[in-house]
Amino acid sequence: NKGTALTTQFWCSTSQWSDDIDDYPLQYTLAHYIIDDSNLLVLKSRDVLTYVTTVLGQGSTLRANRVTLIGIAYDIYDASTNATLDVEVLPIQSKSFAVTLGSSLLSNAVQQSDANLVTQALSSSLPSINSVDCNVPTPCVSLNRANCLFTAKTCGQCISGFVGIPGDANGICSSDKVGIGQLCSSNSSCATNYCLHGICMDGPQECPNKCNGRGICTAFDYSGRPVQSCKTLDSCYVQCSCSSGFFGRDCGILSGAFSQLVAYRNSMCQALDSALNFQDVARDVILFRAQSVAQILVDPTQVDTLGIQLCANVLIRTVLLYAVQSCEETVFESLTNAFANILQARDKLSMPLVQNITNALNAMSFGCLTGSV
Repeated sequence: NKGTALTTQFWCSTSQWSDDIDDYPLQYTLAHYIIDDSNLLVLKSRDVLTYVTTVLGQGSTLRANRVTLIGIAYDIYDASTNATLDVEVLPIQSKSFAVTLGSSLLSNAVQQSDANLVTQALSSSLPSINSVDCNVPTPCVSLNRANCLFTAKTCGQCISGFVGIPGDANGICSSDKVGIGQLCSSNSSCATNYCLHGICMDGPQECPNKCNGRGICTAFDYSGRPVQSCKTLDSCYVQCSCSSGFFGRDCGILSGAFSQLVAYRNSMCQALDSALNFQDVARDVILFRAQSVAQILVDPTQVDTLGIQLCANVLIRTVLLYAVQSCEETVFESLTNAFANILQARDKLSMPLVQNITNALNAMSFGCLTGSV
């Protein structure tokens, strides 16, 4: 129950499930998550096999390096239940080594046209290459926010039932915050965390981790023109303009490491695109594709134009072929997050690609309406 990311082979199995005889045969999905099951990564897609041998991605220091394995059992009517087990997976020595090992696993998987090996290669390496410093200034639980995961030194979004600054941030979330234009006594009483002269105001957008002190937070309109200010509700966005030699959305990566990460994330998109030709599709496969694309593009600066196109193609083709299946609640949310991350790569999106994304989103919406009738 203990090992090191990308190197230790774990034997994962689920057993002793039973059901009414008319509900057989049972099928199984094996997956894992680092923080919570909203970022579930598949290890073995749904089929009759009950086991898989695989390496795993590293755990989070927030959970003492624990990774939760989950086995899901389905009957022929799609009723399901699950069981979980925690294992300890220590971090690998560096992101560079994670890329080297992950690249080898991914290349082998694609050469063999083995969909399960592709899922394992991606699922085991994404936690390592996406790992960040999660020493936050205030415990996330006391802010009513999800734990830090993708943005360095920053808590996740507000948990259900609470409102505050959207997305990853370190501002407090509350169930009774007031909106813009209402009376306030302090920043903490406003949903925007910005109280001015006793009135809740729209607050400024902030760059990730304040650009690590290695860049300037710059605001742009959606045509790419610089603007003087950019508030939460304005039609604009902010991004770090990094100092020379620093890269990434928060200027936290040096040049050599950045080039290596770009190449590997591109190869991940290429592998997902190739797997479209040999991977059987079920709910867990659609979910895996969405979760993988979202995590590959958690920092769109680390993927080039071709990689963006390939990852977008994975989502577009999946949604167009399986529009109704894409509407299941968890799958829909994951697909929406993945498309949102793609759209963050504004300067790498061609007009035809944007149109194809729009068509896919329309197809998904229509599939949801059709499926609900």
